[in-house]
Amino acid sequence: MRKTRFFIGGGAVAALIVALALVLPAFAATPRALKATPRPNVLKLERQIRPKSVSPANYSRFDFNCGTSATAANRVINVTELIINDADSGTAGNYWAYDHFTRTIQVWNIGPDLYCAAVNYDGSFVAVGGQTSPGNTGTLTGDEHGRMLGGYQTTNFTGQLNVNDPAHWPTSGLVRPKPVDYQCDINGNCPGAIDWTTKYFANLDPTFNLASWGWRYTAQDARDGIWTNASSGNGGDILDVD
Repeated sequence: MRKTRFFIGGGAVAALIVALALVLPAFAATPRALKATPRPNVLKLERQIRPKSVSPANYSRFDFNCGTSATAANRVINVTELIINDADSGTAGNYWAYDHFTRTIQVWNIGPDLYCAAVNYDGSFVAVGGQTSPGNTGTLTGDEHGRMLGGYQTTNFTGQLNVNDPAHWPTSGLVRPKPVDYQCDINGNCPGAIDWTTKYFANLDPTFNLASWGWRYTAQDARDGIWTNASSGNGGDILDVD
């Protein structure tokens, strides 16, 4: 059988080469879409709840720091922030109280672009009547109130120190405005909440997490109980017994 052969003249070849030269660079110059690295949700990490099934842990106090490397020489942030109207969550998954507290935020540089932070809280809580108690053993009357202490220590994390609002978020002293009003509702929506890491760090390590954390709530009326919520376990509850 005779084979059919196709021939392209010299002019057609030249035209084809020119066309390819125009098209191929256009493909080569098209930038590849880069996958955005999500910033860790620090506000969510600060609201962790240890499941009730974990063995209870009882503490008289919490005091978080970054260990032996946390010396004054390499501490780069040491500020005090006053916060009001922060919604507090319990083991039932609901929000049960409003917290008002002062917290210290301290950060140490422990290597090139490597940091550790410790945040300590000291304040008060006021329960919301009709909500499930934090330990999920009853319904709150709204008369429960008292003191809360706690905080957390972060894992070591990477990032670039970037103090982008020094007038309100300096590296030492007081955070302004004073207080910072989180404006939370009882469903945990807090339009005034501020993630402190956004004020100090760019390119924050997406694996940023809390190495240890815990809060202890002590009712002013001792009969209303003590509730501990910590990374090592929960214990007790806050509930009006009158």
